[in-house]
Amino acid sequence: MSKSLYHISEEYIQLMERIEDAEGVLDESTALALEINSEEVQVKGGNYGLMIRKYEGDIAAIDAEIKRLTALKKSKVSTVGRLKESISNAMQLFGITKIETPIIKLSFRKSTRLVETDDYNLTNLPEKYLTREEVVKVDKKAITADLKAGESVVGYELQDNQNLQIK
Repeated sequence: MSKSLYHISEEYIQLMERIEDAEGVLDESTALALEINSEEVQVKGGNYGLMIRKYEGDIAAIDAEIKRLTALKKSKVSTVGRLKESISNAMQLFGITKIETPIIKLSFRKSTRLVETDDYNLTNLPEKYLTREEVVKVDKKAITADLKAGESVVGYELQDNQNLQIK
């Protein structure tokens, strides 16, 4: 049975501890175990790479389906809006306030909405109707550039990472 990457890693740690306990002397059985351990990681790594590639393909397909469904939803929402506008205009043109069938009822409901008039101007609006918001954001690009230039920025440092690349 194939060992998990976790078990392979645990075995490797134990082998390294065995070498450390032997004061760095590498006996033949430990050397063979390390070689087998390394081969197992190679095989597992290849299998992981294939799974990652498969999942990335699945993700791309899901993204495409989301895009397709989003476009379909947008089309349906637009159609509903046009149908509502058409029946509303027709009912108002003919002075009809209610349509009732055995299956569905259509009627108007009064609502109030605030709209801006032609003479709207923010500068003429009294202060009591204005709210102010201050947005403070960290400029991470500037901080990165300064840190790369050797400057010190409190609370930030550059960290080098090893990013797995699958080709």
